[in-house]
Amino acid sequence: MKALQLSIIVIIGIVSIVTDSINLVSAEVTTGPPPLWPITITTDKSIYIGNETITISGKVNEVTGKPVHIQILNSNYVAIRNYTVTESHNGTYSLQIKGNLGDSGQYEIQSYVIEGLFAAHPIQYISGPYKLMIGEKIWTINYMLNDGILDSINADVEKKSLTLHIVKAINGAQLGIDLPRKLIDAKSNNYDGNFVILMRPGKADFRQENYTETETNSDLRILVINATMDPNWGNPTGEWDIKIIGTRIAPEFPFAIPILLISIASLVVFYRMKISK
Repeated sequence: MKALQLSIIVIIGIVSIVTDSINLVSAEVTTGPPPLWPITITTDKSIYIGNETITISGKVNEVTGKPVHIQILNSNYVAIRNYTVTESHNGTYSLQIKGNLGDSGQYEIQSYVIEGLFAAHPIQYISGPYKLMIGEKIWTINYMLNDGILDSINADVEKKSLTLHIVKAINGAQLGIDLPRKLIDAKSNNYDGNFVILMRPGKADFRQENYTETETNSDLRILVINATMDPNWGNPTGEWDIKIIGTRIAPEFPFAIPILLISIASLVVFYRMKISK
């Protein structure tokens, strides 16, 4: 009888040790670090303009010897470019391509070795300077936008202002813009004065915003404007209007005044000749 009791105690002890071992292994499995993502991707810059070179690089965390597939997707998540590169002996890969992606906006670069397991990296692409027409003259405006797409620029000659309409900028917007002095300027007693910057998200009321003037010369002034991420504002549509107000703007009809003066002078000469007869 005592032998039977001793055997039962030994069996219980063994079961307890095995159970503790299983729990320990289970704990180690469930609490350990997550497995490495199979591939990484990055680019040398976040914003590209025109035909700039885009350098893509990354690392395959498990060297497979298989080719790395790279896709570029537009803002509608449609693949517009496809490439294949070979990873090096240490699992890294790289690719250089020319921009010319098409329309300005946000693009996504994806890379993968195994279908379904991919890494993605967003970039902002600007197709080139914005061309604004006032009257019969086209003004070239260089700009940089870190989020969203510059949809339009409208000039109000009477109010001496430019209004920029930005879409798909849900995370706010930082705008860098070159303002040619012959297009728009702000003067006070023949010295450089301050522009007035108004901004609104969606259809909200305009309110004044600060800006930084990063460069100025005899031909242009470069401004950097940040959207204030006020939680009370809210901007689910990602639309922003930015109004830049100066003290002068290029006239809508730059040749109207000279033509008017010539017409008046011609009339004066005509009537003088008529009277003299």
